[in-house]
Amino acid sequence: MKSARLQLSLERRQIMAFALQQSLRILQLSEMELAQWIQEEIESNPLIEEIPRANSLSMPIPDVAVKPTLREHLLSQARESLLAPQLAEFLIDQLDEKGFLSISLDEIPWPLDEVEAALAIIQTFDPPGIGARNLQEALLLQLKRNSYSLSEILVRDHFEDLLHSRFKAIQKRLGISPADFSAALNRISKLRMRPAEAFAQEPPSRWIADLIINESEEGWIVQVGEEELPAFRISESYQSLHKQCSEEEKETLKSWHVSARWLSRSIRRRREMLLRIGNLLLKKQALYFETGKGAKPIGIRELAVTLGVHPTTAWRAAANKMLSTPYGTVPLSNFFSESASKDPIKDLLRQLIKQEDKSAPHTDDALSHLLRENGLICARRTVSKYRKFLKIGSATQRKTLC
Repeated sequence: MKSARLQLSLERRQIMAFALQQSLRILQLSEMELAQWIQEEIESNPLIEEIPRANSLSMPIPDVAVKPTLREHLLSQARESLLAPQLAEFLIDQLDEKGFLSISLDEIPWPLDEVEAALAIIQTFDPPGIGARNLQEALLLQLKRNSYSLSEILVRDHFEDLLHSRFKAIQKRLGISPADFSAALNRISKLRMRPAEAFAQEPPSRWIADLIINESEEGWIVQVGEEELPAFRISESYQSLHKQCSEEEKETLKSWHVSARWLSRSIRRRREMLLRIGNLLLKKQALYFETGKGAKPIGIRELAVTLGVHPTTAWRAAANKMLSTPYGTVPLSNFFSESASKDPIKDLLRQLIKQEDKSAPHTDDALSHLLRENGLICARRTVSKYRKFLKIGSATQRKTLC
């Protein structure tokens, strides 16, 4: 009985990991990329039926040679390694536009030792520095490949002094000559601050708008561009087929059905988030939509609160997409900044603790669940770190003080 429950728990965990992976991937795709994704799903899943899209005004796009994306480049290396495919794909999908890992390891739905081992392998991939969790680690990963010992010591042990140009203090502490220090510093200056920058995609010759904001007689209208997406539906034959199949066939049929449903839900979630982004822009960028000038970047963390998701998820929702306005088509990410607002997790954590029942304060585990209910994924250990950073006591300490 215990074994059966364990197996069921494992299956549910795998399904949730798959669902999260697919949802995040679809969220970050542009309309053209999503169209290709849907077409591949239609061709590989017999339960997904393509239906004609009425009155499509789309123009054909000529085939052009496109260099591999960073994701494709990393996945090809992952296939040649001994990495578990799902875990490798999940980790690669958590890399931000700089090539840094954008999620805490303890927030990933796999055993921590497996995640750490997989990340260590990914960090050996090309381009050097990929998969780092911060700038310091990215530089160290690049230096280790070339055995630059002094440069590595400077970055590993004197990083803060380097950032603040305290060069004389470093030389005195290490007892090295100006010439050796200058040579080591020169090697560091040639490293990539953004490991993924070589894979930045050049704009295509014709943009397809993912989000459209236009003015009409009734006012401003927000629309999601989906002209290029194949229309589809989930076959109604699932139930009848399920009754006729063997147990093995039923498992395959079930996996197709689950995949089809998650595809539909993920597309709907992407559409809803883009509409929320459009409404936020109308609210916050009124001057731009009136004059075509004066746009001020909105903090990505503010967007995260609006969407009810983690900031990294909010960035995926805005990245790689184009916005059509009366003044032209521009990258949607132009309207957002990663550094323009406060951390929503810290803000919400303060609010939850301020509003808690002082006779029974929330534990870190309870706070983790409450944050998740508000769309912010934060593991218990991460909550503890945030709480200590904010100089807030544990549940026991807060109860004692009340």
